[in-house]
Amino acid sequence: MTRRSGSSRGLGAVAVWALAACQTVARDAPPHDDSGTTRLSALLATGTEQYSRAEYDSADGSFSAALRQAREEGNLTAEAEALAGLGGAAYNHSHYPAARALLLEGLDLQLRHGVTTHLWRTNNLLGLVSFKEGRYYEALERHATAAALASEAGDTLSLAKSWINVAIARTELGEFHQARQLLVQALPVARASGDRRIEGRVLVNLGMLAVRTGDPSSAIRHLEEARSALADAGDVDGEMNRLGQLGTAYASMGEPGRAIAYLDTALTTARVHGAAQEAASDLEHMAAVYLEAGDYVRALRMFEDARAVNDTIGLQDEIAFDLRNIAEIHRELGNPELARRSAERALAVHRQVGNRLESLDDLLLLGRLAQEGGDRKAALAYHAEATRLAPTLSARTPRLALALATARMADLDGRSGEVLRALAPVSTDLEAVGADMLWEARWLTARAHGRRGDLDRAVHSARLAVEALERLRGQFGSGLLRTRFLSAREGAYRDLVALLLRQGRLEEAFQAADQSRGRALLDHLATFSVGGEASVRDLGEEERQLLGRIDTLTARLDEPIRTRSPMDSEGLRREREQVYAALERVRAEYATAVTRADERHRGSLALVGGTHPGNAAIRAALGPEEALLEYYLFPDRLLLFVVTKTKVTQFAEPLERTALAARIRLARELTGKPGQSGSANAVLEALHANLLGECRRSGALAGIQTLIVVPHGELEYLPFAALKDPNTGRYLVEDFTLLHLPSAAALPALQDRRDAGDRPTEGEVAVAPFPRDLPATVAETDAFHRAFPAAQTVTGRRADETKIRLVLSQAKLVHLATHGVLNARNPLFSRIELAPGRSGNSENDGRLEVHEIIRMRMSASLVFLSGCETGLGALGATSFNSGEDYATLTRALLASGASNVVATLWRVEDRGAAEFAVRFYRNLAAAPPAESSGTPDRIMARVLGEAQREMIRERVLADPFYWAGYLLTGTGKDGRAKPGRTVRS
Repeated sequence: MTRRSGSSRGLGAVAVWALAACQTVARDAPPHDDSGTTRLSALLATGTEQYSRAEYDSADGSFSAALRQAREEGNLTAEAEALAGLGGAAYNHSHYPAARALLLEGLDLQLRHGVTTHLWRTNNLLGLVSFKEGRYYEALERHATAAALASEAGDTLSLAKSWINVAIARTELGEFHQARQLLVQALPVARASGDRRIEGRVLVNLGMLAVRTGDPSSAIRHLEEARSALADAGDVDGEMNRLGQLGTAYASMGEPGRAIAYLDTALTTARVHGAAQEAASDLEHMAAVYLEAGDYVRALRMFEDARAVNDTIGLQDEIAFDLRNIAEIHRELGNPELARRSAERALAVHRQVGNRLESLDDLLLLGRLAQEGGDRKAALAYHAEATRLAPTLSARTPRLALALATARMADLDGRSGEVLRALAPVSTDLEAVGADMLWEARWLTARAHGRRGDLDRAVHSARLAVEALERLRGQFGSGLLRTRFLSAREGAYRDLVALLLRQGRLEEAFQAADQSRGRALLDHLATFSVGGEASVRDLGEEERQLLGRIDTLTARLDEPIRTRSPMDSEGLRREREQVYAALERVRAEYATAVTRADERHRGSLALVGGTHPGNAAIRAALGPEEALLEYYLFPDRLLLFVVTKTKVTQFAEPLERTALAARIRLARELTGKPGQSGSANAVLEALHANLLGECRRSGALAGIQTLIVVPHGELEYLPFAALKDPNTGRYLVEDFTLLHLPSAAALPALQDRRDAGDRPTEGEVAVAPFPRDLPATVAETDAFHRAFPAAQTVTGRRADETKIRLVLSQAKLVHLATHGVLNARNPLFSRIELAPGRSGNSENDGRLEVHEIIRMRMSASLVFLSGCETGLGALGATSFNSGEDYATLTRALLASGASNVVATLWRVEDRGAAEFAVRFYRNLAAAPPAESSGTPDRIMARVLGEAQREMIRERVLADPFYWAGYLLTGTGKDGRAKPGRTVRS
């Protein structure tokens, strides 16, 4: 991942030109009428004051009025000052062509008429404009002229301001040593003059330079020191930049949660003050954090938004920076040709403007793309150019970037010795820059030692890599980002598992495999255990506004169907497409806002989330007749860990992951349709052989009655109950009771939470919001009521969101017979369909969405989602991309307090759902209590399995379509209510 290290490109002295303006007007102006001169001086003073408060629109008005009066009076000095003020306001509005024109007009006036008072200021501003436009050498010339003028006049403060701006330009050109010397030189001058604004800006730029050169800890010291100086001076621009720089510094140190918090504050401030470029810069660096986290779609959208702003302003260097990051995202998303074209465009621009540091990153990315694409000659050429360029930059960051790139190339070629030789000289530097570079270096080192057969060193390095990743993961406050962060770096965990198995360290390999999962549920439980209810964050104003926009757009999607003529079908289609696109865009903005707010709110709690409980705790949570099956996918093989009360056993199946994915898709396609059982048998038998054949033949499951399945990747969407043993012709559910969990670590965590808290004493509730559209849901509620005569039934318009929120917070058992709707593009908006309430707002709109469920606190022992695809995440509807399953309806309900959730893998048939409900609830009502049944706390799983077996025994319902799609996820705690209780309204 490539990240520009400074938020904005340094902070110039643009606002300081006006500090002495009022004194210069009276000294240099020719004699005029006292009242006019007084008014002119007042206008200039007012403009200066407004400018210093970053009120650029107001300052523009004051300077415009001053310019008119100065021209009427023929006051050339005041005219030059007003033009400089207007140019500065245009500059701060990012209107660089206009700023250049105004400033050149003022410069020409001064040179023609010998008015020298404002020459320094005008040249200084012109240098800043040139810098923003990526004309770095021209900027240096302007600032050198300004410095010479200040030196000639003996104006040490203006000279120090010129040094600041020269330093910023030299930073972009990669001349870091010279830049630092100039800033260090300027700092005592600013302090001696008592100019707190300039002092603060020097410190901010020292921070920017430290981040850029790979010393983020020093950067943070400089930036914290700058805070009081900028506050004393009331420097809004300086504070905006300081916050952005802090964000990038914390990102470089591997603290993404704090980075997002600072960048979000900086972005909000920039937008309030209309600082378009500063806002675009903050957006870029926030996008870089999301890119680092593996949230590629969100990062891509944010970089595209920033590029649009930079394109409007005309900032070619910034556009090139965005293009390279967009190229990196396309590479991660598997679009190498798009990535190559974007990176080549970035390199061309960076070469043109002379930005060597950014050119280095472009070259390294292009080399990586070429090597991955099989063009070794081009890869070597790019790498050779990068190798020549890096030493000219004389800083830690380019040195580390080149070393990692060299090690990556060698790793892809299998040249282990070269990997180690590339990384050895930079090992000390890697320890200093934070975990984001360190984990990859340790991972590459582990792979190199592993190839050489030095397994002790390989395991040691792999553990260090995983520890660095866990530190980084723990810094995210958002469960979404944690999950995606891990899924994007699964290779480090996978290699640790493989190395441990090579050494025969089976228990440790199992723990490493389980640790690699996107542990959103476990993280959520741990986070909410700190502070309990107090840790639930209230919606912020931005989130409320976005939800309001979502409500409006959703209503517009419904409106045309009711009011338009069928004749206008094409126009209606186009309109709906536009509204839907806008709706998805706002939903994506809402997801981003939620993530940022979670980072701010939970940042201090993040480190408590998701620690692994250890194998002993997992075994202790198992009963004597239970086995936990944890699957782990490699590109070329499938691992199965079988955990029982006493031991861990491991099995391996040579199987290409792509082939497995194809089989799972075929199995889902066939079992997810009625009448396809004959065609499905072959693939279900093949999958049984792949997933359980050797395990069952070995006797590892002898005496086992309950299987707790922890799937991985593609296996999340396989109906395990329908796997068929070719030797006996029996489905897996006929031999075992099945329970599903997202990770082995969740088993003791969920049990601990439920054992510690009181379960509700309220009874059972059946919900059917659409009895007319889904007539079989009435049969489901009737079956529910026959099993539990005291149960409450909520149907039709009464089953609105407000009522069902109350039901979920109080009831012990809830049956929801309704539609489940998957939103594959934004799983936070997957939903349970309910009756719309009268208010029509997002909290009672009939759409109980994942982002709302996660914020609820419920106590139900069982929630039965009898709907369509209620158990799916984004993977079930699209490709099997890791990291998208943080937000299924099932896991949202578990995270919010439900003990067990029954959900579906495909679109259930209305009549079949009713038949299944009849059997499930009849068996649940008749089941003996756990203490007398001889089985440890697995009532729910047994009841579900028995219902499935009953369906199999009935010829008309034996097709897996009718029963195999139901999954139980949770701990299997008793979900039956005490009789005779109802939910309070």
